[in-house]
Amino acid sequence: MHNFPFSAVVGQEQLKLALMIAAVDPGVGGVLAMGERGTGKSTTIRALAALLPLVPGREGCVYNCDPAAPARDCQLCNAPDAPPITMRPVPVVDLPLGVTTISL
Repeated sequence: MHNFPFSAVVGQEQLKLALMIAAVDPGVGGVLAMGERGTGKSTTIRALAALLPLVPGREGCVYNCDPAAPARDCQLCNAPDAPPITMRPVPVVDLPLGVTTISL
């Protein structure tokens, strides 16, 4: 699969800035891109994700834990026989239409 080059994205200046900030400072927690259909949101996001370095993780971890500091509730990463750490692409999460937030 070929990715569209991030530098070739025209427009979407606020989205591109938000994505670059989130890439530099993971403490931001991510970016939720919203907009009209066909404006290039997914293309822009995937284009930047393709430029980012590989990150460490464990195969099968649904939380995408940092192996050095796994999530408290991640049974896979906290198990004594956890899968080995591998390098993988930065995860891009697509939320379905109509998703709502809940408080736990």
